Amino acid sequence: MRALSHKNNLIFEMLEYLLVLLMVLDVHFMWTRSKNLSENGIIFGSIVILVFLIIPKMRAKISRRVLARINIVMAYSLIFILLNQYKVLVFMSKYLIPLVLFALYQAIDCKDEGRFRLWHKLSTVIVIIAAISLFFYFFGTTLGIIKPSGIVTFNWGGERACYTYYDVYYEAQTIFFLGKELIRNCGIFTESPMYSFVLSTALIIELFMYNCVNRKRAMLLILAILTTFSTTGMIVIFLAILIRLFLYMSESREKRSLLLLFPKFLFFVVLFGISLYVIPYLLQVKQTEGYISYNTRYDDFIACLNTWKDNFLVGSGFGNF
Repeated sequence: MRALSHKNNLIFEMLEYLLVLLMVLDVHFMWTRSKNLSENGIIFGSIVILVFLIIPKMRAKISRRVLARINIVMAYSLIFILLNQYKVLVFMSKYLIPLVLFALYQAIDCKDEGRFRLWHKLSTVIVIIAAISLFFYFFGTTLGIIKPSGIVTFNWGGERACYTYYDVYYEAQTIFFLGKELIRNCGIFTESPMYSFVLSTALIIELFMYNCVNRKRAMLLILAILTTFSTTGMIVIFLAILIRLFLYMSESREKRSLLLLFPKFLFFVVLFGISLYVIPYLLQVKQTEGYISYNTRYDDFIACLNTWKDNFLVGSGFGNF
């Protein structure tokens, strides 16, 4: 019985790792643009895995509060579908079904530390991707010790080509930073902002989901974000560390002496002072040197706000933009 239970646990562990890997790959993974890997296949695979994870635990009790939240999401979504009959099947398959299944699985497995287990696996997968990308970024892109294994063409705002390192790292984007053209760390994604978003998600998990921060993992993620040269990613680093330090000092002031907290407080003050200069400077550089990207995102925000204003309650339809 123990051997069978251990085997079942191993299967569940593997399925959860596969699930979070598919979640990461759904963020414009390069293979979906260069090797005709289906994005719909990634989503369908995620749904199948969630079903396999949920079925053996159907007898578990779920709190009424969680069920009420899921029912609210489903009720709103049905109203949304009735009022916006635009790509209904796409909306259900890409949004509603994965969201409900994921929320249900989290609700079933929410006791003790179980609710954090899936997020820990997500962070672990991203840390591994970050380590691989940093290896090729420094020894390949920067130092030239490792040479590219080939060139790939991909469709991202038009037909493009870039160097690849064994299809696990791509030199897909450059940036003019302080007057110099630099290659950005894009990892396995089509552009560095997408990669920065994934890395920032893992950094937030590492900083806020555990009482004790794993500094090695956090530093690895921070270094990877810096090599993407993403303005948003750099701002996330400053804000996330400041908030984590503030929470740490707030939680610890009754348990620890002020003398022990002083180094953390001093670091907080220094970092806060630096961020008051660096964050506005980064935004200014983004506006001047990366004006195309800045203007595009600004136009997107304006378009989204106007769309929301014109269709306040139910929007204009899933994917109708």
